[in-house]
Amino acid sequence: MNADGIDKIKKIRETEESVNRSIEEEKQKCREMTESEKAKTEKEYKDLEDSLQIKYELALKEKKAEFDKLMQEKVREENEKVAGIKLNIDSKSTVDMLLGIMKDYVSD
Repeated sequence: MNADGIDKIKKIRETEESVNRSIEEEKQKCREMTESEKAKTEKEYKDLEDSLQIKYELALKEKKAEFDKLMQEKVREENEKVAGIKLNIDSKSTVDMLLGIMKDYVSD
């Protein structure tokens, strides 16, 4: 082979090596971009998850407060019913007692 042929082969190899380096650099850039995008997506997912957790906890607190309020109202209603029954019993026994006294008074 002559010197021109050897130079052409060297240039082809240099070009091939340059192209291969460029390809590897582009692959590395893609990997870095993919990792960066993955990290960004994971952060967005984590932020969304945290936001949903906060919303869930707030909704749970609101529902618990509503439940507690309803339970207090039910307890109050039941207490009023019991108090009303006691009042009726007390009133009835008082009336019976007064009637008994009046009967005793009238019969004497």
